[in-house]
Amino acid sequence: MLRDLEARQAVKAARSTSQDKSALHIDSERPICVLTLSDTHIGSWATDYRLFEAMTEEIINTPEFFVILLGDLTNMAIKLRNVAEIHGDAIDAGDQFDMLESWLDDIGHKVICATWDNHAAEREETVLGSSMTARILSRRVIYHKGIGHMELGVGDQTYKLAVSHHFSGRSIYNPVHGAQRYIVMEAPDREIACCGDSHIPGVLNFMHGDTHRIAINTGSIQTNSPYAKRYFSLSTHPVFPCFALSPDEHRAVSYWSPGDYLASRR
Repeated sequence: MLRDLEARQAVKAARSTSQDKSALHIDSERPICVLTLSDTHIGSWATDYRLFEAMTEEIINTPEFFVILLGDLTNMAIKLRNVAEIHGDAIDAGDQFDMLESWLDDIGHKVICATWDNHAAEREETVLGSSMTARILSRRVIYHKGIGHMELGVGDQTYKLAVSHHFSGRSIYNPVHGAQRYIVMEAPDREIACCGDSHIPGVLNFMHGDTHRIAINTGSIQTNSPYAKRYFSLSTHPVFPCFALSPDEHRAVSYWSPGDYLASRR
């Protein structure tokens, strides 16, 4: 019986399309800029699709732009908590899958990695036992079904990243508390931690020991969410912090938004 279980574990591991640890190298002689993008909520009535299209075009047409996808890319109102939530989807789940795949056709070559989320991956796992969103992402890009540790090479340099849709820990005063806590207490070898989920953008540069760290939380383009307006705030901020990585010296510089990065290059 034990040997049978070991054999099944080996088969399951071989079939897995997710990674806890990953590595990617980008061969560049110039700095790249990594955008952190999450909570687009494709399929929701409350999403700003004009902004989504403009962001997509900017990522595709700016050579040094790359992106980390941090979850809640689709809305997936399939949890069935109430009728109003279900009516929050402008298109059904199948169309949301199609839109995600179509978008990845356009943007996949710019994606560094993607992570799990609660709106799609967790909800689909609850209803179906597996996630179609995770399958779609993992066929095309590096996918982390939990917290991911990535070694990101840029030119001659390697940067140590921690990525997740959510890191444990919340603070009403500090939107990056979870990401900061993770690279201080749980994974002190990581230099940069990125997450989403709360729809509250933030970026923090700080020193821990002798290492410069960056903690990031992303905003959302789901700017007209009745749920957010009722329980959190009337305002949602479509801000997505980013960071530039140098290929020839170990230097990471954060920016409040891609627009701020582009302004600094003029």
